[in-house]
Amino acid sequence: SQLIEMNQPVDLKRLVPLERHEPIITAIEKVGDQYLKQLREYLGERYSYDDIKLVRAWWRRQDN
Repeated sequence: SQLIEMNQPVDLKRLVPLERHEPIITAIEKVGDQYLKQLREYLGERYSYDDIKLVRAWWRRQDN
């Protein structure tokens, strides 16, 4: 996630399966992006902290 935050090119689809992106983005938009724990509680255990962290970093970089 640090590379994404530093605007380095990263292929998110290779790191997090594409079908996980939209649910994580939806959770960010509903719960907010400040706390990983809140996002994980909203999404459930099938989403890893790493997946959430990576998608959140990408989402933040999109000027959200």
